[in-house]
Amino acid sequence: RAEAARAAALDPLLPEARYLAGLWAWRDGDRAAARAAFEGAIAIDSAWAQPALALVRLQLPGSRPDSLPTTYLEGVRRVAMLTTADRPKPEEEAVNDTPAGLYGKEAPSMVVPDSVRDAMRLTRPLKLIVTVLVDERGRPTLSDLPYLPPERFPESVLRKVMADAASWRFRPATRFGRPVKAWISVEYMIYPRT
Repeated sequence: RAEAARAAALDPLLPEARYLAGLWAWRDGDRAAARAAFEGAIAIDSAWAQPALALVRLQLPGSRPDSLPTTYLEGVRRVAMLTTADRPKPEEEAVNDTPAGLYGKEAPSMVVPDSVRDAMRLTRPLKLIVTVLVDERGRPTLSDLPYLPPERFPESVLRKVMADAASWRFRPATRFGRPVKAWISVEYMIYPRT
């Protein structure tokens, strides 16, 4: 329960986390929280049927909560699972006519307050490489960060980076003149306040 709620709070691109948090809330009898979680999952991925069906069943009087899912990632996000044949995998070298590109003039960045700077032991700018799966419409569908120990990477910073990644817009990659899904690495700078 706690981890599902934490995942939903940390990563705004994962409807699966909201769906799971909604199922736990429904099991706990909190139908309002379950409804909000299911609606949040639908807002992220309206093509995924499970949260929509759960929302409908939630509104039926006397309905019992759905069973917990047996798989975690669904739809386009399945490419991140090692055990699926879905492509493109993050470690594959993409063969595209044109790569995906981030719109905007400046590289994404943030300035951390002094308290966070001290907790991170940040004395100079930190460059993160955020890996993002861009769909055929140029929208981010998954994001991945390099591992940093929790004491060096507070949740407040993680939430900000993940929220920023969810708001980015991209020019989709193309192959044979058609847009395709592709992974892109984006440099994200974290600056100590000066």
